[in-house]
Amino acid sequence: MANFGFSAPEQFREARPTPRATMDLYALGQLIQWLVTGDPHRGTGRKPLAAVDPSFAPLDPIIDRLLQQDPAKRPQTADVVLNMLNESLKPSTWSAKESAYIAMGKFHNRLRSVFPGKQGLIRVTDKDKIDYLLAALSSNLSEYGFEGALWWTRGYSDNHIRRMYKLDEGLWLINEFECTIEEAWVNRVYSSLHNEYVLLQLAPMPPFEIYDRDEYDGEYDNAAWFTDRYITSDEYNDGVDELDAHVVELDGVAEPRVRNMKRQFMFLVVFGHHVQGYHETVEQVYRALIEHDRVSPGILRPLERLMHHPIFQE
Repeated sequence: MANFGFSAPEQFREARPTPRATMDLYALGQLIQWLVTGDPHRGTGRKPLAAVDPSFAPLDPIIDRLLQQDPAKRPQTADVVLNMLNESLKPSTWSAKESAYIAMGKFHNRLRSVFPGKQGLIRVTDKDKIDYLLAALSSNLSEYGFEGALWWTRGYSDNHIRRMYKLDEGLWLINEFECTIEEAWVNRVYSSLHNEYVLLQLAPMPPFEIYDRDEYDGEYDNAAWFTDRYITSDEYNDGVDELDAHVVELDGVAEPRVRNMKRQFMFLVVFGHHVQGYHETVEQVYRALIEHDRVSPGILRPLERLMHHPIFQE
């Protein structure tokens, strides 16, 4: 007997699984995920709790640990989880407003280091300069002041950036997205930290060559990376892969990967830029970018009218 939406994966892989504490702790992670987001997690790209409300951000690393496919990688006892919670929820020495200012200040300083003496809306097409910009933004993500400070967004969807690094020449990984960046637009403002952002224009990508199909006309293609090769989304969701006629457990090592089949756009911001009217305005701008298939200063102008985050109005 099991509640299949909340049960640990080993309960399905083993014929007669022996009850273990790690199964209950997996179910605890699913329960918290369900309580906050409305659904338990299955497959790729877990919806972070912080996407529902930023105040849940300290719990996301704990949920990631609780929902590991490999039981050995989960906390082994409830006491360990309790210690993780106490450490994660320990009051910060900085106020929320101070932490936001620190994050925005570090974002501002990294833009300043890449574009000294320049302000306003800056278009970047040189590939080496784009690499330099992303390397500066992604250098030690934890130094922005608090975990989850750097985000990508399209208005209607967003997530904090857990990883951002160069995979190959002209190819970057931002969370699970494999990106070829055609150009970047950077808004630098000397007089205010609140309105700075980076906009990436992402080139159409080829589909993953691991599926038996003649062509693919969707908006995104999904796969996963396991050790040194791509595997299908179904294999990733099952947690197993067939390698040289042997079934191999993925054990939480595989990483989901996503490619955009059509030109896409992605804003990079920090916590303090999550402002009043933010989602609606950014989504309108994003939809206009998709419609025109290119960036232009006129399309971005509504972003200048965004109000400051409520945390700065207290």
